[in-house]
Amino acid sequence: MEDRPKRRERGDLRNRILAAGSAILLLLLLLFSFTGPGAAFWGRLMSLAGLNGISDVALDAPLNIHVLDVGKADAILIECEGQSLLLDGGTVDKGDKVSDYLTRRGIGKLDCIVSSHPDKDHIGGLPQVLQEHGARLFCHPALAEEILPHTDEFLALEAVLKETGTEQSVQTPGSVYSLGGAKLTFLAPLREYDNTNDSSLVFKLSYGDFTALFCGDMEEEAEEDLVASGIDLNADLLKVSHHGSNTSSTKKFLKAVSPRYAVISVGPDKNNLPQKKVLRRLENFDAEIYRTDIDGTVIFSYDGEAITVYTERE
Repeated sequence: MEDRPKRRERGDLRNRILAAGSAILLLLLLLFSFTGPGAAFWGRLMSLAGLNGISDVALDAPLNIHVLDVGKADAILIECEGQSLLLDGGTVDKGDKVSDYLTRRGIGKLDCIVSSHPDKDHIGGLPQVLQEHGARLFCHPALAEEILPHTDEFLALEAVLKETGTEQSVQTPGSVYSLGGAKLTFLAPLREYDNTNDSSLVFKLSYGDFTALFCGDMEEEAEEDLVASGIDLNADLLKVSHHGSNTSSTKKFLKAVSPRYAVISVGPDKNNLPQKKVLRRLENFDAEIYRTDIDGTVIFSYDGEAITVYTERE
C-alpha cells in the first residue's frame, strides 16, 4: 500500500518532464520558423500540401516577378536564383498580406528592399515586413528635404529602419545592384523634382534576354527627361507607372519602352484607374495588359528562354 503514492509521484514527475519537453520543443519550433531556413521549410511544406495558391507556382524558375494584388498600391517581389528583393510594400493594412506571401514563398530574410518613393501606398506595409522578415539592404532615392513626407507611414518606416539597424543605400542614376544573375540598373530620378512621384526610383532589370522596367509613380515630366536622356528604355515588361494614371505613360515614353507585357497594380478608386486613355495607348503598342484588380496577383516567370504569365484569377 505504501508504494502507490511513490508510483503516483513518479508518474506526476514523468508527466511534468514530458510537458516541459513539449514546451521546449514548441518554443524551438517557433524560433526556427522565424529563421530563413525555417520560413523556407514551412513555405515548401505548404506548397506540398497545396495550400499556397498563386504563390505556389514557378518554384523552380530562375527568375520570377510577383506583382501582388494590394489594391491601389505597389508591392512587387522579385526572385532570382535564390535571392529576393521586395519593391515597395503596399499600404499599412496590406502589411500582413505582403509578409504572409513572403513566408508562403519560403522567403526568410530579404536580400534587398527597394522603396521607389515614400508615398503611403508604397511604404505602408514595409515596417511590418522589416520586423517580421528583415532585409540585408534598404534602397531609396535621394529626396529634397522640402518634399519629404511627415506621414505616420514615413515616420514608422524610419523608426523600424533605425530599430533593426538595416543598412541603407541611396540609389542614383547608373547605380547597379545584382540579384542572383540579374542586373538592376537604376536610371532615375535624373534631377531634383518638386514632388515625390517624379522623384521615384526607376530601374531596369536585365536577365539573359529578358528585361523589365519598374517606374514607381513617375509622371510626365520625369518620363520626358528619361526619353530625352537617350537611355535605352526598351523592355519586355513594363510596370505601368502611377497605377495607370493619365499623368503618366505618355505616347513618347511608351514608344521608347515598346513593352511586350504591361502590368498595372491597381484597385477600386475614386479616380477610376487605370484611365481608359492609358489602356488605349498601351493597346496601340500591342502590349499584353494585366491588372491586379482583374487578374489578382500576377507572376511573370522566365526560365531563360520563354516568359510564362500566371494570374491568380483565370
